[in-house]
Amino acid sequence: MASPVIPKSKLSAFERWDMGSFDGAPKASSVAAAAAPTASQIAARSRAEGLEAGRREGLEAGRREAFDENAARIARLDALVSSMATDLARLDAELARDVVELGLTVARKIIGEAIRVHPEVVLHAVAEALRHLGHVDGEIHVLVNPEDASIATPWLHATAGARTWSLKEDATIARGGCRIVTKGSEIDSTLPHRWQRVTAALGSTEAWVE
Repeated sequence: MASPVIPKSKLSAFERWDMGSFDGAPKASSVAAAAAPTASQIAARSRAEGLEAGRREGLEAGRREAFDENAARIARLDALVSSMATDLARLDAELARDVVELGLTVARKIIGEAIRVHPEVVLHAVAEALRHLGHVDGEIHVLVNPEDASIATPWLHATAGARTWSLKEDATIARGGCRIVTKGSEIDSTLPHRWQRVTAALGSTEAWVE
């Protein structure tokens, strides 16, 4: 049976343990004292934290100020754009009205010249009026300008059919227009009246002028 005792020669490879080996360990109080911040360190840290807090507050204040300035600038810009849009809309309306008035002036001159060169246009007015009249009983009175009577008479003879009609000259009616009068109705196909319908559709009140 082997001996439990280990010979000293076999212990040479191991370091001998000595109770005195704990004497060099730092004491807890010295470690705590070394770890505690000094007054200068505390003051420096406080200054750093104060500077950082001030920097954050300054940045936030700057952002708020910049936001307020931008909001005011945007509000002024919106007001300017709205004012410009209103001015442009008014200008567009004025230009459109001027264009319409100019167009009507030119059209009136063209119509007057066309009636002078082609007096038979009165037949179109008479035909349109009779078409709107429809079927009626009794005599139909056709009133035209005296200068148009010689043009309208043969046309009425050719197209009136079984209708009973009479042609009357009326110097108050401008050339190119007519009025149809029956016992129960009247159709105004004079140039001023037809002109008024056209100008009303264009939003104008310009009257027909000979």
